[in-house]
Amino acid sequence: MSPFRLVLVRPQFGGNLGACARVASNFNLTDTVMVSSFCSIHDSEARRYATNEARQFLDQFKSTSNLSEALSDCHVAIGFTCRDGLLRKPTVELGDIAALAQDGQKIALVFGNEKVGLDADELGQCTQVCHIPTASIHESLNLSHAVAVVVARVFE
Repeated sequence: MSPFRLVLVRPQFGGNLGACARVASNFNLTDTVMVSSFCSIHDSEARRYATNEARQFLDQFKSTSNLSEALSDCHVAIGFTCRDGLLRKPTVELGDIAALAQDGQKIALVFGNEKVGLDADELGQCTQVCHIPTASIHESLNLSHAVAVVVARVFE
């Protein structure tokens, strides 16, 4: 059983939700939660992007109305952001996340929505902050791409 929980906060587009389910299936990540989602696991675009095998992972997404509930049993919550600010200084490097799981702790990988990411309150609920290294020409990744990069790194 994986120590990681995928948490998507306010995802807006069914296609991204389905693509995230596909990433979850690629790495057998079964602990997945949507917080205040604007889209549904039944959305036709979510089902199309999930593809055949990943649809069962899409169906397993839990849903909650607040982030604190999604994080309630997690020891570590890592919020991903590309923006800078007082609460947005990285406290953990992407390459170091897998090592956190060696203590048997439940670790939430927390991603904001496609337009605004995580707000200050949501990021404040995370125990760690991480930036995904990108070229400065375009620092923001699509939600499903960010999830794929992070999940692939922690499962290396």
